Amino acid sequence: MKNKSVMILGATGGVGKELKSIFQNYHNDIKIFSYNSKSLNLNSNNSNKKLYNKIKKNNPDIIINASGVFGNNKINYDKIMNINFKSNWNIINFFITNKPKKRVKIFFIGSSSYRGGRKDYMLYSASKAALNSLYASSVQFFNNSKLSIHIINPKKIDTKMIRSFKNINNAIHPKYVAKKIYKILFNL
Repeated sequence: MKNKSVMILGATGGVGKELKSIFQNYHNDIKIFSYNSKSLNLNSNNSNKKLYNKIKKNNPDIIINASGVFGNNKINYDKIMNINFKSNWNIINFFITNKPKKRVKIFFIGSSSYRGGRKDYMLYSASKAALNSLYASSVQFFNNSKLSIHIINPKKIDTKMIRSFKNINNAIHPKYVAKKIYKILFNL
């Protein structure tokens, strides 16, 4: 990993924070570009331009989108779709128009909710189903290219966001998800 770089979106949330820690602990030679909602607001009208500029400027070898919004049926449609789906589309769209010149790995974080949905979390489940469809289509589109795309669909993760809905029954620790992502990225 010498002279490599990783870009982590959602780097101060549960999984993003754990991923950043893993990279710092195991790869002191890797450059980390980390962004949270304050430094790169993925819900803004011009978030795609800002994201494109960050990707161009940083030229990362790995992009992990750990940003996400969980919410019940009262959540704002634009916010949940912008962060859970559109931010991932913007990453893919960047590479549709800017063919990668080097090997780049992209990692999305979905949810087990995409398979069956949840009655009180319909929009959240739909955003994760759309993300999984984007992932499957992107793998086909970028077949035989320098871009490799990965996704993980964990069950409920014990994060501050989930706890705000008082819905942490059977939730897993973010460190578990971060370690799994790390192992997938490095074929461990």
